[in-house]
Amino acid sequence: MNWNQLKWANEEAVWGLLVLLIFALLGWWAKRWHEQTLDEVGVGTAFQHQIRRSPRWSRRLRAGVFVLGWCALIIALMQPRYGLREARVSNIGIDIAVVLDVSKSMSVADVVPNRLEASKIEIGDILRGLRGGRVALIPFSGIPFVQCPLTSDTDVIRTYLQELRLEDMPRGGTNLGRALNLAHQVLTGEDATVGEGGKVTTQYQGSRNKAIVLLSDGENHEGAPEEFIETMKASN
Repeated sequence: MNWNQLKWANEEAVWGLLVLLIFALLGWWAKRWHEQTLDEVGVGTAFQHQIRRSPRWSRRLRAGVFVLGWCALIIALMQPRYGLREARVSNIGIDIAVVLDVSKSMSVADVVPNRLEASKIEIGDILRGLRGGRVALIPFSGIPFVQCPLTSDTDVIRTYLQELRLEDMPRGGTNLGRALNLAHQVLTGEDATVGEGGKVTTQYQGSRNKAIVLLSDGENHEGAPEEFIETMKASN
């Protein structure tokens, strides 16, 4: 075993040994105080033996087990790692950017319960059918934003969907072109403008298979989604 390859993920936990030292000192002090008290009382050896009901080897065994258990706990908290190596993980699924229209027109109840909630149900069906891959959630109205970057944790996407409300959108309207462009930037890992000047960056090159899922009622007040679609066709 090469001890040079042994790494500790949480070296700060070694301070727990200081607590063990404090316990040891307190135990030693308590033992000395107990023996000194008995000597001051002046009782005989037989009476002292009656007070110490457990034999000396039993007390030493309990103390040893306590010390070993505490040391094992400290080592576990330090998270030892041996033989680590870097590896490239390939994503065999599909990276999907879900672009969800959250404009006021999505509150229309021509579907049950309304257009937005029906879209959330559709997204839930998509998430349940995934086998690997990652999903990003991009709500939009007049301004799109990345509510959740690409992740394989679909429960996070579901949580964000439950909390998404029309009133939370920073600007009204519907800008399909800008939303689709942002989705493309998230999928390709390019610097993507979010909101009014923020940026979301991706340092992970994901799956070669990518898709944009758009859920909208079809209204578009700004942007030119046709130009974006033609650009994507030309790039492929």
